[in-house]
Amino acid sequence: MAYAMVLARHAPLRQSARDRVHSFSVWAAAVFILNVFAFLLMGLQARQIIQTLAPRELWDAMIFAGAVFAIVVAVRIAWVLSYRRVLAPLVRLAGEAETGSPALRMLIAWCGMRGILTLATAFALPYDFPGRDVIVLSAFAVVLGTLVIQGSTVSLLLRWLGIGRDGTMDDDIRIGRSALAEAGLETIGDRTDEPAVAMRARLEAVIAAGGRAAIEREVDDSRLRLEVIASGRRALDGLHSGGGIAEDAFQALQEELDWAELAAAPRDDREIAET
Repeated sequence: MAYAMVLARHAPLRQSARDRVHSFSVWAAAVFILNVFAFLLMGLQARQIIQTLAPRELWDAMIFAGAVFAIVVAVRIAWVLSYRRVLAPLVRLAGEAETGSPALRMLIAWCGMRGILTLATAFALPYDFPGRDVIVLSAFAVVLGTLVIQGSTVSLLLRWLGIGRDGTMDDDIRIGRSALAEAGLETIGDRTDEPAVAMRARLEAVIAAGGRAAIEREVDDSRLRLEVIASGRRALDGLHSGGGIAEDAFQALQEELDWAELAAAPRDDREIAET
């Protein structure tokens, strides 16, 4: 886990844009397939358990599974709504200010959907483990209940709590785009050739718009485009490591740079060919 955290922190500057774009596509498909496979196995096991249990045992197991689901939801809501008060001395000691409204905490508490980890934990039990059938049914009830009941009522809860659209990510993206444009201008410097002038105009337009538009790279000089992208990548990494933008905004801007770099790179550098 420590190695993965270090790798995730330093990988963006070490991994090529081509490898990152292809790996994200592969892993997104792999995660989707694994989730489908896990839910398929859970459904097959739940069906087998329901068919093998006696009517009285099945009724007791379903009551127990429903109680587990209710307890899981109630404990999460109670903890999320109260942990700031419980940890208040530590928060004051760390010098952090109180953040988040009660409505926002209630939303976070309600969004505690369970998924593949809960299923994997239930699957890991041996078949002769005492009470395994009830545990598997309970895990199935928790996953299905949180995904269907809580997931389908999030929009209703947002309207009931009066929580509007969150523009934090959009603000971070605009801040990041402006920082990338400024880094690109520093890279161009005082160059007066035609590609540099065109690129400078595009970057200045992005800054003037407050980062509301993606940085276009349609300049004839591909080497200049790659230099500007490289400087923007370093600026983005510094902004992210310094806490200037959140992780989701960093990922979105990194994807923009990756596609821009692939568009500017020679064809041989962006293709995956058999050797």
